[in-house]
Amino acid sequence: MRAVLRHRGFRLLLAGQTLSMFGSSALFLVLGIWVKELTGSNSAVGLLFMLMALPAIAAPLFGVAVDRFPRRQLMIVTDLVLAAAVLLLLLVDGRNDVWLIFAVAVVYSLGQPVFGSAKAGLIRGMLPEEQLAAANGAIESMRQALRIGAPLAGAGIYVAFGGGAVAAVDAVTFLASAGTLLAMRVPDIARSREPLRFVESFTEGIRHLWRTPDLRLLCGCIVAAICFIGVLEGAVFFALLDAIGKPPEWVGILSTIQGVGSIAGGIVSAWLIARAGELRVSGIGLAGLGVGFGLCAVLTVPSVLVGAVVIGITLTPFMVAFNTIVQKLTPLELQGRAFTAIEALFSAPMAIAMGLGAVLVAVVDIRVLYLSALVVLVALGGVLVRRRDPVTAPVAGPVADPA
Repeated sequence: MRAVLRHRGFRLLLAGQTLSMFGSSALFLVLGIWVKELTGSNSAVGLLFMLMALPAIAAPLFGVAVDRFPRRQLMIVTDLVLAAAVLLLLLVDGRNDVWLIFAVAVVYSLGQPVFGSAKAGLIRGMLPEEQLAAANGAIESMRQALRIGAPLAGAGIYVAFGGGAVAAVDAVTFLASAGTLLAMRVPDIARSREPLRFVESFTEGIRHLWRTPDLRLLCGCIVAAICFIGVLEGAVFFALLDAIGKPPEWVGILSTIQGVGSIAGGIVSAWLIARAGELRVSGIGLAGLGVGFGLCAVLTVPSVLVGAVVIGITLTPFMVAFNTIVQKLTPLELQGRAFTAIEALFSAPMAIAMGLGAVLVAVVDIRVLYLSALVVLVALGGVLVRRRDPVTAPVAGPVADPA
């Protein structure tokens, strides 16, 4: 970690992302609370989160741009567009304006995979392979650690000043992120300069995932897991709060508790990957998530709190291991298309599962839904734990930090 933090470009990226992730964490949960309070409907909340997952299906269309244009500049433009978009939430003034929250959420969900894919390629290009796990761990740990304060801060600002104030804070953090990216002096390398062939260019990312056996297995397991995890998002999650007798604002408390667990998971992520490998750590993470969801099925405040901690501890190593193995097994000039293909691959079942959850919450006991996730995720985790780790595909080395 010390070696990673000595890299000036990565320090700037981490600083900007910390600010941006704070704003996003604060706003993301506020959107659900806002819709819940304006409509009084758990299904409306489920629809909101479904719509936030759905646009990422189109992410491969942007993946070509990520691989053909300077990634840092593309990230700056994305930050500026998202800052302008969230400011539209200042116009929400009652139930009749709920559509505006949905519209901004869609734009938000389109920008995030573009930025994330460009960021993954930028990190892979400026750091040596042995530092990738530490770099991904630092960013993911910070993202999860912000759950400790950002959601509570967002909920507090929402209660005191309204959702528009939270949107304004988020816009400022996007601008701050753009500023740190402007200050970076990291060469943008290995961009795709091949002739643009429409079908081949837009599908190369998904074809790469399919051609690489370990990525094919890992993505297949995650898609299967998402079919169950997605059901628990949105409507079912707010139904869980109803079941334990807590108000919608309590989502901030659970996110804070999960953030505490995520700090612990982030601290050991690089260490675990160095000793067990990315695939096994991914499997352990999936199984741990299943255990956390299973604890929620008990429907008591203590069990839900413990479940949130378990989810936090296991989520960060899972995310770090997944991002690292994709970076390692993907050529630099294909990083954008690979990560946007993953966004599309995961978002379609997530959106469908969220929509299904909004329906099932009215007819199925939520304990059955949480226990189903427990069984499936533990089984899928077992498949990955038994798999040997891959040999890293050869990719070009990083450019030295000019600072």
